[in-house]
Amino acid sequence: MWAFYIPAISCVILAVLFTLRRYADPKTPIVVRLVAIISWVTSLSIVALVPLDVWTTLSVQKNPALGILWSICYWSTQVLTWFLIPFFQGYFDAGNFSKLGKSQTSLRNSLTHWAVIGVLGGIGLAFLLITGRLTIGSIPNLAIQLSNTYGLIVITLLLSYGLVEIPRFVWRTSEPEVRLRYCCHRIGRAAEKLEDAAFELIRVATVVEATSQPMPKRDPLRPYMDQIYQQANEWSPIKPAQCPKDEQGRVDLDDLTDKDLDYGCDLYGLASLRQRLRRATDNYKGLNAEYINQVMDGFELEAVCKARRTGDYNIQTGPTSKPQAKLATALMMYRAVVRPWSRKLLALLLASLSAVIVWSEATIGSGRHPDLSPFSLAIHAARLGEFGTQLLVMLPLAYMCAANYYSIFKLGMFSFYLLVPHATQPASLLLNASLVCRFITPLCYNFLHVIRMHVPEADGQVTVFSQKMGAAMQEVPVFRQEFNSWFPLVTVVVCLIVLLNAWDYAARFVVSSRYRFDEDSAVDEFSERGRLLMRHEQDGKSRGMPLGDCLGLWGSVEAPISLTAARARASGGKLMGIAKSSRSATGPSMPSTQSASLGRAASNPRPASGIASSSTDGITEAATTVARSARAGISNLTRSFIQKKNNSGEQSSPAGSRAVGNMGSSKPPPSGLDGIFARMNSDGTSSTRRAESNSDRIDDDTDDGGLLGSQPDSLYGAAGSSGGWLPRRR
Repeated sequence: MWAFYIPAISCVILAVLFTLRRYADPKTPIVVRLVAIISWVTSLSIVALVPLDVWTTLSVQKNPALGILWSICYWSTQVLTWFLIPFFQGYFDAGNFSKLGKSQTSLRNSLTHWAVIGVLGGIGLAFLLITGRLTIGSIPNLAIQLSNTYGLIVITLLLSYGLVEIPRFVWRTSEPEVRLRYCCHRIGRAAEKLEDAAFELIRVATVVEATSQPMPKRDPLRPYMDQIYQQANEWSPIKPAQCPKDEQGRVDLDDLTDKDLDYGCDLYGLASLRQRLRRATDNYKGLNAEYINQVMDGFELEAVCKARRTGDYNIQTGPTSKPQAKLATALMMYRAVVRPWSRKLLALLLASLSAVIVWSEATIGSGRHPDLSPFSLAIHAARLGEFGTQLLVMLPLAYMCAANYYSIFKLGMFSFYLLVPHATQPASLLLNASLVCRFITPLCYNFLHVIRMHVPEADGQVTVFSQKMGAAMQEVPVFRQEFNSWFPLVTVVVCLIVLLNAWDYAARFVVSSRYRFDEDSAVDEFSERGRLLMRHEQDGKSRGMPLGDCLGLWGSVEAPISLTAARARASGGKLMGIAKSSRSATGPSMPSTQSASLGRAASNPRPASGIASSSTDGITEAATTVARSARAGISNLTRSFIQKKNNSGEQSSPAGSRAVGNMGSSKPPPSGLDGIFARMNSDGTSSTRRAESNSDRIDDDTDDGGLLGSQPDSLYGAAGSSGGWLPRRR
């Protein structure tokens, strides 16, 4: 009887440990790890219990331990979802300086949450008690029914989206060229989110410095302020001491609001500042890791596309042994030739499985007479023995779980629910554990309806889980069992809406096109930028620069960071680095360390031209000009290169010509990322050429000093050139 459950629960534990090791940040507290492990194991053990419960019912056996396991798993998930995980979320999110203070803050927030729910729930309970539709003894069953009903509504919507989107996504991304295009789009979006996080981190570091400077050494709050200052130096890549100051050494307060200057009034304010600092650093670390992972995926996909185009599957990555070289070649052949077809086959299988699940959901109301569920017919007719029957039950249930949680990751939760390999913060881990606990029980109960095991068999046998949940549903006359039978019909409607892209058509009337990505289109703003970012990262990697430096978020290493860029971004310029140092034609070239990354904020003390003026109005005006340029298509080309292109008679330097390469050519590049994107354009025109032509149209709006920050000499123009590309902020 336990032949399948024991291996299944062992696989669950191993999968949980592997997932935690892959995603958790190395500095994640041990308590968070334990809570996540317990939550995941407890929740997924319910999935392992369903096949055992079905087999016990079909084989007409009695297993008292099964009911005990169901009760333990069910109530454990409820306690974890509603009490323990919210407490630990509030505890590790609090900015208090002591464990007692963190506990009090977490309990206060939880009590506030439950007080609101209690007031609303009390009104409903009073109404049901007065009308006689509820008794005091049935209140626990009402809680179960409401929890199951809410879960059923949510998982129906999430499941419907996942059942359509997973096969479609696998099919669309079967070709490496399409995956590369989509990867470039994600790189562009990840870069923008990373710049937003860096902007917030700069502001927080400035607030820390501004709060610390006027606080006397004998102030009772000074020890707490010193602790925040030390943590800012340890956690943040931008230190408070690097914030811009005036000639007297005081912090520049032009970019701060009144709210930013109120943290030093009391201990509660300092706790809020500490909380904001940790949130900003955690968000930056997660988004930085996400950006690096996307870039690495782009490198791999570009190599696969090149191998498919040239037919050369040998990878030259340095001196390797002969067996290693053969293994790398075989792996590349699989990725370039076999995997596209295998993904298409997988997409067809998943689409068929999704169609069967949707049909089974839509026909739940028919029950067993007639039995219209293919899963139910297969399970009741098969004679596969204990292990085979439980495996047959597990496969569709596992796919339904995957579709449900895929939708959670996909539908708009990525801003605060970020799972990044080796960089996931405690808040995201705990939220993931809470969602798994919250929706696993309604999903399994719905699956029992799909396979028609929610009704008694011919011999009167019924699954233990259906018996427990069904009794609770019947004893409270609010929704009753009929709700679980007819509501899954909504699955058909939602699946049709997703399949026909009705949401996208509706979004076109209310959402800007830059926030949507059509995977069937060749180019959008984010994919253009991601493509160029990949090119820059490749060049930086070849020169020994770490991934991510090409964004140039933190300025030069010789001079302190300036909030000039942040001020321009906040005023609408969408820039991180915007100043360009003026230099005479005969002056010395810029040091290589100051031009080592793309789009860096200028910190050269020499007079600046263009945007780099002391006037905030000039910064705002120039930032707005660059924003208009970005919308026109010049998000990534350098000022120096544009000038050379417009002045056709001017001879560019050899170094600049070699570095720019195909970017300045009038023909679409024959290979690499440009070649892939050029072939995807319906008019056969290179997207880079279109961006350059757009840049020509707005070139007259810029002054002679240039709009862009310092760039690597090997990428743009001759040695010492300081024109460059700049990131933008939404």
